Amino acid sequence: MSPTLGSGDLLLISRKSYTELEPRRGDIVLARHDDELIVKRVVGLPGEEVEVKGAALYINGTLIPEGYTLTNSIQFDIAKGKLFSGRFPTLGDNRGIPPIQASHPIISKAQIVGKVILSINILRLHFKFVG
Repeated sequence: MSPTLGSGDLLLISRKSYTELEPRRGDIVLARHDDELIVKRVVGLPGEEVEVKGAALYINGTLIPEGYTLTNSIQFDIAKGKLFSGRFPTLGDNRGIPPIQASHPIISKAQIVGKVILSINILRLHFKFVG
């Protein structure tokens, strides 16, 4: 999730954020995926058509500006697909990671443990509100 979050950051999670509300595009979430906990950004919403071309995000054919992403020389594509009801695609902010090393799951609301609302870098004593 670099540059937004760094390795070793402590995260404050709101477990009740989605009790009555749905995740929104741009939210950073802690979710369960393949028996692991992952931290990813929600990039699409149910019913939308999502595509990644050269690490750039497109929703319903429109390029979505993402000022928080980090892209190095590695580019990747995710084929266009329409999301089912209750499904949320996620991506990390560091799009320079080789696709084979990255996980970009489509998750359900039930898989979301909570919304990340604060990160604390204890090495630099730096606080960042993210949600």
